[in-house]
Amino acid sequence: MTKRIVIVAGNIGAGKTSLTERLSERMGWRCAFESVADNPYLADFYKDMHEWSFHLQIFFLGHRAEQYLELVRESQSVIFDRTISRTEGIGLLIVFTGFLIFTVHTARKQSS
Repeated sequence: MTKRIVIVAGNIGAGKTSLTERLSERMGWRCAFESVADNPYLADFYKDMHEWSFHLQIFFLGHRAEQYLELVRESQSVIFDRTISRTEGIGLLIVFTGFLIFTVHTARKQSS
């Protein structure tokens, strides 16, 4: 049987996780979700988004990259409930809403 890799994308609350669960169940595929339970920055992020938004997104990005590498190597088909590139979109959204601006400026200064 041909291995398939499916990635569900959509806005917050659109039903990505529900769709992923249902497709996985119906197709007999493995499913992968965003790591929330073991994220050491999540609680801090909700207390102070200005301070912790960058840390949170880097954790999500790293976790997703590890998850993709692990599951792509397996022989079983898999469905992900979000993409790695979604992290970049959230980063841009956070920048436009006022978060991460200091971090972005700092990163630019260091790379000059």
